[in-house]
Amino acid sequence: TLFRSVKAGGVTTLRTGGVLGGLKTALAAKETKTGTVREGACGAYAALCDVMAGGLHAMEPFLLTLLADVIDLTSAKGKSLCDAAEAASKKFCNGLQPYAVRQVVPVLLPLFDGKLKWQSRTIAIQCLEVLAVKSASTALELPVVIPAITPQLWDLKKQVKEAAISCLSALSKIIENKDLAPIVEDICRVLTQPKEIPEFMHIIAGTVFVQTVQSPALAFLVPLLGRGLKVNDTSVKRAVSTIIVNMSKLVENPVEAAPFLPELLPLMVLAAETIADPEARSVAEKAQAQLERLDHHCKNNPSTLVDQDILYDILKDTAGHGDSAKEYEEKFEQQMFKHLAAVASSVVDGYVYEIATFDAAAKPYIENFGTDNKAIARMHTAAMKFAKPPDVFEDDDDGAEELCNCKFTLAYGTKILRSEEHTSELQSRIKSR
Repeated sequence: TLFRSVKAGGVTTLRTGGVLGGLKTALAAKETKTGTVREGACGAYAALCDVMAGGLHAMEPFLLTLLADVIDLTSAKGKSLCDAAEAASKKFCNGLQPYAVRQVVPVLLPLFDGKLKWQSRTIAIQCLEVLAVKSASTALELPVVIPAITPQLWDLKKQVKEAAISCLSALSKIIENKDLAPIVEDICRVLTQPKEIPEFMHIIAGTVFVQTVQSPALAFLVPLLGRGLKVNDTSVKRAVSTIIVNMSKLVENPVEAAPFLPELLPLMVLAAETIADPEARSVAEKAQAQLERLDHHCKNNPSTLVDQDILYDILKDTAGHGDSAKEYEEKFEQQMFKHLAAVASSVVDGYVYEIATFDAAAKPYIENFGTDNKAIARMHTAAMKFAKPPDVFEDDDDGAEELCNCKFTLAYGTKILRSEEHTSELQSRIKSR
């Protein structure tokens, strides 16, 4: 009955029919001997997830508000209840529109807290793995995901540790960096065995990096680099410095490095100040200079990440509601618009600029809310203003001869692949490759 009514009435049925409130109450029901009410609530939640996966993705932000409650029940008493909660939570993650991952990650990460029961933590980690397998857009969230998953690799509970290792492996497969592809499995292994970091730093230092470096690759490497800089061994610190010098020159958009600079830059400064060997210290100073240049650029230039508030305001305006309108003030509609703004921003932040992809990601959410396709076109126009990084990011290279400094457009047939891109090449880079 619930399945049919929501499928027929649309997402507003969740509000007008009191479905969300009823589920919230049922999931929190106190039962001493049986979990039938809570188990039934998990079944109802799973049924709604089926409707969502069937195309009614506008339900996502509302079902998301109950996800933590469902996962919490995976540590309750009664195997059938735990199994129902696990199945429901994973069904939600599997049914998501791929670009909605950005909204789910902030719900899952707090559930990794060691103070919570290990069963719930295990399922939360497994849900994250589901997202990694389902959607490549999970890579955009790696700067916050990797610091959260790493401590779970050493958890005392075998089930948590195994789930974390499996999740880390799945996350590593969505890194689109061919330079790291041959060693990505080794990176995952070394993250679980810190004693191998010193030797591994020398291996990475010998890797030739030629592909543009973005935040997903940095998310995996920075924890290792940070640990390497803490090792009391000059050769290891030199190797880390070499890696930073080589990779930082391939960061075309400095915003990609911004999440990691607060951790890495202070360690690099300390290394440059304390290394006794002159040659190793000079390499560390170059690495420090590169990181400081990135940091300066991030602090003194507008971000190229899409401003979700701008997209949110467009949705509000397109819906035809004034700021004081009662219907707009309802939390229900605000949740929908904020969710859609996050989804839309994920598309462009992931360097996917085609209007067709943007339209396909946004369209499932705008039904039942008084909006139309004009909202999608306006959001795309607004988002694309953030799409391109500043024209040039200078990375001084000791006066090396500049071989190329130009803009170009790349096309195949009638399709524009890259528009007005900037490239520069220095003689020293060619030699280093």
